[in-house]
Amino acid sequence: MARSSRVGGALSFVLLVSILAVVPSPDLSIPMNPTDVAGGRILSPDFYKDSCPQLEGIVKRAVQATFSVDISIATGLLRIHYHDCVTQVQLQPINVNSLLIIHNMTDYFFISRDATLPCFFKERTASRLYNSTTNLHAGALQLIERIRIQAQQQCGPSIVSCTDITALATREGVIATGGPAYAVNLGQLDSLGPASLAEVYMLPSAWVSSYSELLENFSQWNFSDVHLVALSGAHTLGSAQCIAFRDLDDCARHPWRKQSLDSTPKRFDNQYYVGILNGQGVLSSDRVLAQDSRSLAPVKLFARDQGMFFQAFGEAMFRLSSLRKHHGGEVRNISCFVPNSSRRPLARTGVADDGEGHAALA
Repeated sequence: MARSSRVGGALSFVLLVSILAVVPSPDLSIPMNPTDVAGGRILSPDFYKDSCPQLEGIVKRAVQATFSVDISIATGLLRIHYHDCVTQVQLQPINVNSLLIIHNMTDYFFISRDATLPCFFKERTASRLYNSTTNLHAGALQLIERIRIQAQQQCGPSIVSCTDITALATREGVIATGGPAYAVNLGQLDSLGPASLAEVYMLPSAWVSSYSELLENFSQWNFSDVHLVALSGAHTLGSAQCIAFRDLDDCARHPWRKQSLDSTPKRFDNQYYVGILNGQGVLSSDRVLAQDSRSLAPVKLFARDQGMFFQAFGEAMFRLSSLRKHHGGEVRNISCFVPNSSRRPLARTGVADDGEGHAALA
């Protein structure tokens, strides 16, 4: 039995290595080492080693304190971080009219053409189009702002960006729910303005008909099949509203009913992949992973070996934190929710009325 287990583990490792071997070499839109530059700042997991060495401790304590009260904070952080990373990167030309329904790591929401991302934006505008009241996780937004205040008090102004705080807080949320620790590339700047329309519409649709359709969006950032399948594993946490999986159920009577995305929605594990193989995928973007040989191989691997899922997820999250931005940026000092040029007061939830995101445009 022990020998069989060792052989199975070795085969899993060989399979993962063989899958990763076909990943294209990273291009300039996905820097993958500490020498890459964001707005003149060298990205590195050790970026704050000298300027704010206590930062990771600040983030960890804040997340743990919030997690003890609200376990869903991890889901909210994953959602925010995903948008913070992928909507303002350097992109290829796209059809900006192709998507209106925005798919994120842990839920679905709707957005109108004049909304701003990432990652705090005017969902009131979105509701006018789709009558949707879905909001970003208020507790996660408030947590990020509390960490910014603490970091600024202990390390000084113009040191730690809200973008980096979000990335670190997301990692702590994953760890708190049983997920892996992973490296985060730090040194990103906060945006000077909202994402462009083209960048907003790059996020994958809630309803996809095939894996190829899903992969097409992620290929813009040089993500492989393994990275995409691993990132989809964030659906191991949280739930989706009925409107997001309406093809599985008639939502007319209960449009705001929520469905857990796997059998252990409060724990970061590999049960999401087990459910997909058993035909229990909730979202269409989940179910298509079992319908294509390119995605099915890593799905089977991750369902069998949680350690391999954690390894691939960590690499994919590092890539997210390394996505190069453009246009120049800043370290926000007034609030994570408004640029330094704005002096308007914050809304009661901690989100400014204009809802501009903080992801770097560096």
